[in-house]
Amino acid sequence: MCCVLSHQASGVEICDDVKDMIAKMKVVKSGDDQNDRVRLAIFSIRDCKEIIVTKKFNQKDVGDSPVFSIITDEMKGDPCFYALYDCNFQTKDNVDKDDLIFITWTSDAASIKNKMIYASSKENLKGCMKGMFFPLHYFFFIA
Repeated sequence: MCCVLSHQASGVEICDDVKDMIAKMKVVKSGDDQNDRVRLAIFSIRDCKEIIVTKKFNQKDVGDSPVFSIITDEMKGDPCFYALYDCNFQTKDNVDKDDLIFITWTSDAASIKNKMIYASSKENLKGCMKGMFFPLHYFFFIA
């Protein structure tokens, strides 16, 4: 099931599974198994109508691999997508932090129509992601 949020420029709906995935990634319970924790979720627009979850990578899927390499592998196979990355890092004061990073990917090889749909749907999707401080936008070609 999908829902339509108000003020959509594109008319693309955000499916409930996307909102559920965002909520799951935002709230991590202390008793949860860290291997089952979702580290990366890939969202795509299906049939110019709805944003869906197309892939998810748990901690056990990622292992010790750099998540950036997983993201760049996805870029090679898909001309456009959104991603939500649960990033763990240490500050210069040696404090462990977790932040969610919203990524927009649009390849030079993508059609103008797809580029426009992804661009006009982005703000609506970001509205479901309140509390994200690090949006990243990729607009280049990977050979």
